Amino acid sequence: MMGEVDGVRLISEETLRVASAPAYSGMDEIMGFPSTWALGYGAGRPGADPQETPSLIEMGGVGGSFARAYTTAEVAVGLNKNRLKGDFNASERIVGIVTEALVES
Repeated sequence: MMGEVDGVRLISEETLRVASAPAYSGMDEIMGFPSTWALGYGAGRPGADPQETPSLIEMGGVGGSFARAYTTAEVAVGLNKNRLKGDFNASERIVGIVTEALVES
C-alpha cells in the first residue's frame, strides 16, 4: 500500500495519509491500556503519543505475531511466530531492531 509494486499503486498517497492518521484515542478495552487507532491499524507506538511517530502503523496478532510499517520511509516488517505466546515481547523486539536498522540506514 505504501508505494508501487510492478508499476501499480493500490491506494493514492492521500488515501494512505488518511488511512494511517489517528482516528481514535482512548482505552483499549480488550488489552487494558491506552491506545490510538488509525483506520484498521494501531497508530504510533503502543502507550506513546502518536505524534512521536506519525508515520508508524502496526498491528499485533494472535500468539504474538506482529506487523509494522513506516509509511513515509516505505518500510514494512512482519513477523509470524511458530511458538505462540500471549504477549508481544519477542515480536516487538525483533521488529523494532529490523525497522530501526532499515529506517535509520
